[in-house]
Amino acid sequence: MQLSTSLLQIFLDPTDPDTLYGGGSSTSKSTDGGITWQPISALYGAVAVDPTDPRIIFLAGMSGDLREFGIYKSTDAGGTWKKVADYFPAGNIVVDPEDTRTVYSGAVTGIAKSTDAGETWTRHSRGLSTMNVSLASIAPSDSNILYATGSGGVSKSTDAGEHWSELRPRTVLAIDPTDPDTVYGPGYEKGQRRLMRSTDAGETWVAILNQLTGPMAIDPNNPNVIYAAVSRSISSSDVYKTTDGGLRWTSVRTVDARFFTIDPADSQIIYIGTFRSGVYKSADGGRSWRGVGLSGQWVYSVTIDEENPSIVYAAAINGLHKSEDRGERWERLSTFAPRMIVIDPGTRDTMYGSTTGRGVYKSVDGGRTWEPRNLGLTVTLINAITIARDTGRLYIATAGASVWFSDDQAETWQ
Repeated sequence: MQLSTSLLQIFLDPTDPDTLYGGGSSTSKSTDGGITWQPISALYGAVAVDPTDPRIIFLAGMSGDLREFGIYKSTDAGGTWKKVADYFPAGNIVVDPEDTRTVYSGAVTGIAKSTDAGETWTRHSRGLSTMNVSLASIAPSDSNILYATGSGGVSKSTDAGEHWSELRPRTVLAIDPTDPDTVYGPGYEKGQRRLMRSTDAGETWVAILNQLTGPMAIDPNNPNVIYAAVSRSISSSDVYKTTDGGLRWTSVRTVDARFFTIDPADSQIIYIGTFRSGVYKSADGGRSWRGVGLSGQWVYSVTIDEENPSIVYAAAINGLHKSEDRGERWERLSTFAPRMIVIDPGTRDTMYGSTTGRGVYKSVDGGRTWEPRNLGLTVTLINAITIARDTGRLYIATAGASVWFSDDQAETWQ
């Protein structure tokens, strides 16, 4: 058949130049030099072919509904597949050309590595300055030298992934709601990944939590109260809380947190977006949690209407959802969902959304339709978005820890 989907990778069979494998929005194979293609897996993602045995193929992929994902291996040129790891893929997969039993894959929380031809996998992210790794590459001159890129910049390893060092600035996870010059993000210090804080819009940073961190949230009523998810594995995390701006932290609950939102009217009420478990809610400051909807969905973020906290929005993998009863029932507004949204305090139907790779989007009908608004932006990977209630100034934090603002409802950016 003629290929109707886009390929991001093409690999040649080292023994047959007419046989090609493609990965991207489909996983396909061609045996006639790329003229026609046939799907070889229902999953889509990145593929890699063993350079010494083209029957061995690795696939780091997922299904369209995210119900199936992981790293898969075929030993019969794509005829059958075996799942070998549960890591959620975020980038490509690479076979070490000097030792084909060693395989690396990008993942949501770092680099996954196998040293037994893909049969077992472990995470190798010590000191890694970037998550959502979109590329893991091996230096042609020395297979011990690896490079990883993702939402936090570029990192390098000189010992086959055992340790990593940061090559570019860190990213931003959250912006202080009372002071846009105070931002938080992951960083690398003394061989360990830390939660960092900057009070000068990203120019300088200090560590405030000496553990690997994921999403976080700042209490809108008290910026000294911060919640942070500390990753325990590729797909699970613990929640930590500080009430003194990061001097002391306590573990409040084990929950798979991907995003936090604190009710502006009641700081004891917290919503969490989870990976494949929908929305969770706590009414006691994080001590206990219960699921309140969208079960089975990967929820990017949760946003509360500050004028009416009963109205809650959830941006999920399958679209933007709205609840009018604090998360008990949900309506899907659109199939398009930014990763995070903020509501314009002057016009309740106006919303702004951030994306990873497509910049800022704007809705003027309460989230049902969206249009891009990126005039002046030079970076489209957005990690945080907030709006000043008194002035209406819109702030975004981008990859590389830069902060931009707009004073004309996202029409232009500075």
